[in-house]
Amino acid sequence: MKTLAITFNDFELDMHIGIFPKDKTEITPIIINMMVHMAYPLDDFEDNIHNVVNYADIRDGILALSKVKHYNLLESFSEAILNFLFSMESTEFVSLQILKPEIFDDVGNVGVTFEVTRADFEDEGETDVD
Repeated sequence: MKTLAITFNDFELDMHIGIFPKDKTEITPIIINMMVHMAYPLDDFEDNIHNVVNYADIRDGILALSKVKHYNLLESFSEAILNFLFSMESTEFVSLQILKPEIFDDVGNVGVTFEVTRADFEDEGETDVD
């Protein structure tokens, strides 16, 4: 199968995330890097945005998820993003990294990285992140 990868590098968000008392009231900056491999339309591409996934829709979906609630863990926010990305039928593989840049004075970023195939996702099923 032919695939294409939509990439986001250094996607910066400010959101409520974390387990410390200050995280409940203060905004935390995060950085998202990801590659979303999608099935590439072979026959009916026709240089038409309606025949491919619009990366603006991906960005808007992630922004909406970042505002819907307070997440305690980067892992929980990651699972919400993965659920969203795999809800798109053409998603085949996702490499997702979420970083918190201002946690330690002596470390540039701390974060998590997920690499998930559609088969992995379907085997485990959607994750309830509530």
